[in-house]
Amino acid sequence: MKIVVLTGSPRRNGNTNHLAGQFIKGAEEAGHEVYHFDFGQLRPHLVTADMVVFATPMYYFGFSSQLKAVIDRFYALNGQVKGSEKRSALLMAYADTAAEEAEPMLSHYHTLLRYLGWKDCGTVVAEGMWPTGAVNDTEYSRQAYELGRKCFG
Repeated sequence: MKIVVLTGSPRRNGNTNHLAGQFIKGAEEAGHEVYHFDFGQLRPHLVTADMVVFATPMYYFGFSSQLKAVIDRFYALNGQVKGSEKRSALLMAYADTAAEEAEPMLSHYHTLLRYLGWKDCGTVVAEGMWPTGAVNDTEYSRQAYELGRKCFG
């Protein structure tokens, strides 16, 4: 069996990493193949990045839990990313068509940037995107492309 272990603790010798290590040890001794993914693999890229782009669907008026979990781990790098000269963008899609439904997520994004001291390069808010592929060949697709091209221009 192939097992992927995801850990989010920045403390190498912390409690969570210890438990993960023990699980991995037991699984490997039982003959399983284990791949251990750690937040540490993202850390150097996040610290040295000039720009961080948040791309997410809106679920219940906020970031997806997968992206939120990564954002929560920024805390471990606060001293390295807060106040840095980073740029940021938000790319979001949601099924609803009411603009007010996107406001809580946009507010969260802008609050995060204010706290971190990062500069917003723009947002693409694709409303009414329910089925897979709905955003293809739309104005939102073009906007995302243009944002990518022109953010540093």
